[in-house]
Parts: sequence; C-alpha cells; structure tokens
Amino acid sequence: MPDYTLYYHSGSASMIPHWLLLELSHFHGITFDTHSVDFSTGAQKSEEYLAINPKGVVPTLVIHNNNNDGSSSSYTESAALALLLAARHPEAHLAPQDTQSPQYAKYIETMVYLANTVQPSMRDWFYASVDAQSTSEPVIAAIKQMAARRIRSAWDLLDRQLQDQPYLVQNVVDGVWQPTVADFIVVVLARWSRNFEEHAIRWKNLDGLVRRMTSRDSWVALKAKETLDDPDWPLGLGERATPSSCKLLHGEPISSAFRD
Repeated sequence: MPDYTLYYHSGSASMIPHWLLLELSHFHGITFDTHSVDFSTGAQKSEEYLAINPKGVVPTLVIHNNNNDGSSSSYTESAALALLLAARHPEAHLAPQDTQSPQYAKYIETMVYLANTVQPSMRDWFYASVDAQSTSEPVIAAIKQMAARRIRSAWDLLDRQLQDQPYLVQNVVDGVWQPTVADFIVVVLARWSRNFEEHAIRWKNLDGLVRRMTSRDSWVALKAKETLDDPDWPLGLGERATPSSCKLLHGEPISSAFRD
C-alpha cells in the first residue's frame, strides 16, 4: 500500500499537494497514488467521493496506516496539506526546523497570509458573479476591483519579502537555502494569474522565484501528470511591471482553480 492517495483535479488547488508529493517521491522515496476527480460529471459531489470528503471539493489526501489499528485517514484544504506534508517529512526541509525560531514564525505567517488573503482574493476575481449571486455589472465590477487591489498588494508584499533572498522564508540547511512549502504555493497562485495583464511574474523577485521553482524536476513531472493546458508557462512571460499598479484583465477563468 502506498503512503498516500491524492484525489485531485488538474490545475486546481490540488496542484499544491500533488507537486509536494512528487517532490517527496523524487528526493525522499515516499509512495503515493492519485485519482483524478472529474468535475464535468460532478464526481466531486458523488456519494462515493463525499464519503471520503464531505466538503465535495479537492484536494483530498488519504494517509494510509495512519492510526494505531493500521487504518487510513483523510484530510483536506491545500494549505493544510502542505503544512502537514512538511511536518511529516522533516528530512525534506520544506519548513524551518526550529519551531521556536523567528524563521519558523515568518513561515507560519506567510502560509496563513497565502491561504487567508491571496488565494481568496483570486477566487473573488474569477467568481465575482457567482459569489455575488448577481448579474449586475456594477456589483461584479466592484467585487473585482476590490479583489484586484488585494492581489496587487499581495504581489507587492511578496516581492519585497523576496528582496535579497531566493525564497520567501529563510530556510538554510548546511549553508544552502531551501524552499519551503510556501514557495510551492506562490508558484501555483502565480500560474493562476497568468491571464492577468499584470501577472505575478512581472514583479522582478517573484519572477525569479517562479523560474527557480519551475526548474525543479518535480514541476516538470507535475506538468506531465496533470496535462496542463499551458505547458510552457512561465516561458514567454518575461515583461515586468512596476509594483505600483495591477490592472487585471478578465482572462479565461480556470473553472476548477479555486476548488480548495
């Protein structure tokens, strides 16, 4: 039996644990299976899937042999799964090891910011009409304008956080900087912004982070596993903007991207 089973949908928030599992498999030998959840057929709302995840969303991560009796347990929420995988595999150094250190405090702060501010803001942009339950253009425009301000502020803040360092949080092992799970999450969020006029990697330091992370073997494997519709991303998106404006285009929403 594998260590884990992941239920995912291509391009969605489940990319985060999927990428981390591939990273752990490639470098640290963990084993996992995957099951693709077909949203077009409503599989995420089926009785079979709801028995595993009553929320009816992805991702769901099943940890096998997780209890004293050898049974399995299921967990949800992409950021929570990232934190969980980092904690379960300290040998991967996906989080600062000293939980009393300022670096660990910054790590937790960054993770909560990404989960509570950045990801919901992007969802507000793509699903303004759905969440507003309105067809009123002024109402939808107001929601998108508010989301755009928060997204711009997020890119500004994260770009400053990356100033003079390769990753979001200081996580140095044997003199070498290592990414934390926060860096994996930011890359997925940056990809979601690819159809924005001023996408994340127009910010210089975010651009560097994205290109650094997407050069990893685990990212190459993720693209192949999920058959993403933009396999060359982030190539060709080199033009940067000053971090003072964030005029977003409608773009083509990724219908499943924000199903956490």
